[in-house]
Amino acid sequence: MVPEWTTQTQKVQSTEYRNELRQRDVTVYNMVPETVHRTRTCTVYEQQTRSRPETYTVCKPIWKEVPQTYTVCVPYTETRTATRTVCKPVWKDVQQNYTVCVPYTETRTGTRTVCKQIWKDVPQTYCVSVPHTEKRTATRTVCHCVPVTRTRTVCVDQGHWETQPVQPACAPCAPSCGCAPCGGCQPACGAPAGGCAPCAAAPCAPCTRQVWVAKIVQKSEPYTCNEMQQSQESYSYDVTVCTQETRTKICKVCETVPAQESYQYTVCLTRNETRTQTCKVCEMVPAPESYQYTVCLSRNETRTKMCKVCEQVQEQHTRTVNYCVCVPVQKTENYTETVCHCVASKQIEKYCVCVPYTVTKDVSVQVCHMVPKTVQVQVAIAPACGPTTTCGYSPCCGGHYHHHHRHGCGCCGG
Repeated sequence: MVPEWTTQTQKVQSTEYRNELRQRDVTVYNMVPETVHRTRTCTVYEQQTRSRPETYTVCKPIWKEVPQTYTVCVPYTETRTATRTVCKPVWKDVQQNYTVCVPYTETRTGTRTVCKQIWKDVPQTYCVSVPHTEKRTATRTVCHCVPVTRTRTVCVDQGHWETQPVQPACAPCAPSCGCAPCGGCQPACGAPAGGCAPCAAAPCAPCTRQVWVAKIVQKSEPYTCNEMQQSQESYSYDVTVCTQETRTKICKVCETVPAQESYQYTVCLTRNETRTQTCKVCEMVPAPESYQYTVCLSRNETRTKMCKVCEQVQEQHTRTVNYCVCVPVQKTENYTETVCHCVASKQIEKYCVCVPYTVTKDVSVQVCHMVPKTVQVQVAIAPACGPTTTCGYSPCCGGHYHHHHRHGCGCCGG
């Protein structure tokens, strides 16, 4: 199967766009300045002049005259004579020819193509999305807080108080008093006043204590708690849906029509003219000339001069120095500040909307079809197996083979 490409024409729906001019209200915020008078307190630094004594050292110069020897280079001049070659100018009158390009104008006539505009009214169809509001109903999940009564197990102590004796009740009798400190000598013992009876005759009262006997009882009691429960409820909402409407409008279409027209134009041309002029030519002729020149020479002379030498002697002086000090001073001043307020205003703004519309077009498409094709193929036939030993080399297999009793010859491992 061989692929074969063919061209087919198909109709395709294409969406194109055109611009429409619309208007809308826009809120514009403008900054309006306002002047506000305010008062502020500021610190101003004023300079005050003060003085203080200061001691300083002054170097006082003392001049002395000291003889010094120095060498002076004294110039003198000599006049000498030499010969030089001078070029003297010689002027001659020579005739020269020159070419002048003289301009002139010609008026010519030509033909040109002019495009003229012709306006036509052409109806066009366009699609507009018209919005409208629809009421729709949906279901949403709402959570409510619902009180729920539940049961829990509570441990309650239902015990009671019991009177229990404290052991031992009495201790052995002492030599002075027979009763232990638990009860002491009491009239109930039968002893006379001021003394104690023997232990056998006066027994002690028993000691007791109050003990709480616990009884833990489990019981169930109800309690109320708030639980979040979900429920489905219906609600309605507004949806803006756009409906496509096809409208027709008249558009002015400009067509350009070519037309031939004649016009005249001026051409600036030039022609060459030969003219003659007399020019002065300068030739330089060399000539020898004698001249004198002055040479400046110098010779050294030793001289003596008196020089003043300054020696510095330090002296202490006192002076009064004035200096400035910045002192802070609080001042109250009035100043004006400009505050801007944002003021909203309504304006009409024009904007362009790109409106889509559908156009049917013919498009050429390449389609591939599979076509059957007959192809000639060469097939290689292997030669027959020759006689060999039990296991030898055969040219049909390209390697060793062994002889089978039932099936004849076969390649090793085949």
